[in-house]
Amino acid sequence: MMSDRWLVRIAAFLALSVVVTGGLAVYLTLERRGEREIAAPEEAAREPRIAFVSDREGEPAVYVIDPDGTSLQRVSEVGWLAFFPAWSPDGRRVAYVGWRSEDEEAGVCVAAADGADRIQVSGTVTGVTGLSPTWSPDGTRLAFVSIGDPAQTDRPDSVIHVAWADGDGLERSIPLLEFVITGIEWSPTGDELLLVAAPAGGESGVYRLPTDGGEMTEVLTRTNAADWSPDGEAVAAAAYSTHTLYIVRGDERMEEVAQVTGNPEEVVWSPDGAHIALATAYGRDQDFAQALFVVDVETGEMTTVVEGEGWLIWPNWSPDGQQLLFTMGPMRRRSDSDLPYADLWVYDLASGRLEQLTFEEGFEGLGVWGP
Repeated sequence: MMSDRWLVRIAAFLALSVVVTGGLAVYLTLERRGEREIAAPEEAAREPRIAFVSDREGEPAVYVIDPDGTSLQRVSEVGWLAFFPAWSPDGRRVAYVGWRSEDEEAGVCVAAADGADRIQVSGTVTGVTGLSPTWSPDGTRLAFVSIGDPAQTDRPDSVIHVAWADGDGLERSIPLLEFVITGIEWSPTGDELLLVAAPAGGESGVYRLPTDGGEMTEVLTRTNAADWSPDGEAVAAAAYSTHTLYIVRGDERMEEVAQVTGNPEEVVWSPDGAHIALATAYGRDQDFAQALFVVDVETGEMTTVVEGEGWLIWPNWSPDGQQLLFTMGPMRRRSDSDLPYADLWVYDLASGRLEQLTFEEGFEGLGVWGP
């Protein structure tokens, strides 16, 4: 799971991705609809692509490129600031968080990978946060998070919303009173959400929440980083209290995988189940990672991808689990923007080769590999 809690602190501009545009308008459970038929996707005409954020045209926008850095296509609409892209399971649509400054409208949007058929699926929900929206495994719904208006309440309330991806409105909203959610991911089995959240005045932890709004259960406390296994039967989580990477099975059996160097910030399980990417910070109070490792799930062996070369975020695996995409930038400020300098980098697991994918003079990052 890619947690966005400390990305905002890298540059003040990214505070725009945590948008509060008024009081919480949708705070009730909506009527549930019946099951939907899903058309079989057409055969893919090209290899998996990469969606990412770039300010190459002035405003941060979502684009799609081929893995070799060619065939650039803009996805998000001109006039919107767009962050946190997420591919649909069939690889044909991209969801993202968009914000339009002229009328302070914010929400979760969906567009075809070529930028066509853009719709805002979040409707009238206000306070949408800068967390990547997460798709249901069947591609029919999206879950995202909003927060209450600080002017209306002194409680850090979060609300999880589930919206139909075709723009047909909300299915339901699940309030989590006095919790701040910093990460959300739909399970591969489709019946649960994995949350990174902190109760008011408490330590951050990982929780499982049924998508029907049932009882939330704690997986591991004192952690900022977790991810589902590819089959949805287990959770990988790294505790900053013990500096340990664990696998927690469905029966709550906990297995120690590896000792972690530094403070764990992000954990991402590879699609083939063989490896876990782990981003770490040097200290507990540091709000960005500076080291990236790949952990062999079977042996616990850790391979260093990069360390001490700058700040880094958002590790993301290719569909075959053989390449690791991430965002990395130098530790220096830009004079022309509050966004930091950043580029996309790719690490090849077999060869150990590390290559820079983008070369624009600005922000190029938050990349996610399509299925």
